[in-house]
Amino acid sequence: MISKEVKWLVIIIFFFSLIFHITMAQMNNPNLGLLMAIPLFSYLLIHIILFKKPIKQDLALQLPRKKDLLLSIFTPILLGLLINGVFYYSKKGIFLFEQVSELLPLLLIGLTIATFSALLEEIIWRGYLHSQLRKIYSFHKTACITALIWSFWHVPIALFYKSYTNIAIGTFSYLAILFIVSYILSYLREQSRSVIPAAIFHGLMNVLYFGDGIEMQLPLQTIEVTKLILLCVFFFILLRLTKKSPFDNSI
Repeated sequence: MISKEVKWLVIIIFFFSLIFHITMAQMNNPNLGLLMAIPLFSYLLIHIILFKKPIKQDLALQLPRKKDLLLSIFTPILLGLLINGVFYYSKKGIFLFEQVSELLPLLLIGLTIATFSALLEEIIWRGYLHSQLRKIYSFHKTACITALIWSFWHVPIALFYKSYTNIAIGTFSYLAILFIVSYILSYLREQSRSVIPAAIFHGLMNVLYFGDGIEMQLPLQTIEVTKLILLCVFFFILLRLTKKSPFDNSI
């Protein structure tokens, strides 16, 4: 059974996130990056103030293996290059860059600022929450529950900050992308026993894949659908590779 602390944590995260979005809606240039700190803030509030308990050591902050780090770095780069190539060579616009030299600044941002911001978020979603759910569920159930919560948490972004001309298709595609990415993040966390690869993957995806493009000639929902299709192919390959995964030893 999911603990009371976990249930309260999710409720408080969504509560503060709602206040955040209401506040940002009043601003001309909302800073959505601050949203990534809300899960950690809520966790500290739960343990220090509400339940008066010490911070638990199940946040999975240990150093990962080198191969897990390499996987978390090169996979988003590959996905970013693929989606950029699809749009560029089909003459549908520029998604990330036109000249290869423009890629280096994106990588630097992804591996520094974006990864640090993602780490604040991953400490809770793929750290604490994953650890708690993993005590009672199999890896796949844990990954799916986390993906559902994480995707639903992003609904306001799709509704209030994305300029879809077809809201239904755009929102569905965006949330489906997030669900798949969340599953991959859970896989990285499970395999490495650390949130650091998940944070790196998340940070690079924010820079290289989650954007809306630079000079695109397509409706935003079409861009989302294209990204979803490419990600589905990658996710299918991942599932095939992990078909005999040891992660299902739990309930």
